[in-house]
Amino acid sequence: MEENHTLYMDFNSQNKFMSETVEQPSDLIIPLRYQKEWLSWVLKQEESIARGGILADDMGMGKIVQAIALVLAKSEIGQANSNSILLSHALYVLPAVKGTLVICHVVASIQWVNEIDHFTTIGSNKVLVYYGANKEKDIERFA
Repeated sequence: MEENHTLYMDFNSQNKFMSETVEQPSDLIIPLRYQKEWLSWVLKQEESIARGGILADDMGMGKIVQAIALVLAKSEIGQANSNSILLSHALYVLPAVKGTLVICHVVASIQWVNEIDHFTTIGSNKVLVYYGANKEKDIERFA
């Protein structure tokens, strides 16, 4: 048990990552502030054994924008042939991203689509809302 605790909860390392920042993705047109620290942390978290995390703060704090920033950052990294990113003098290799699945309530999907349209450059991404009784079952559409 102590071994697992050490793998996932190295608080000294976490504090170090929370003071690092990374430049925001070029297709995100809203300026990130404190979210640059979060983006740096979550990109590093994607490389850890635990992978991922939970965005759990008050409404209106920018969780969707943060998630969009992560999706765009990973997409940008995937488009670069090296698949690496420099975070405060340390090089991290990230897996290429082919797509992102967001599962949420219908009302939240409307918010996601609106924020993607509002805060990203036109044509920088494709969005498919998969909902309803008559949804397509065409694998080519998902590709």
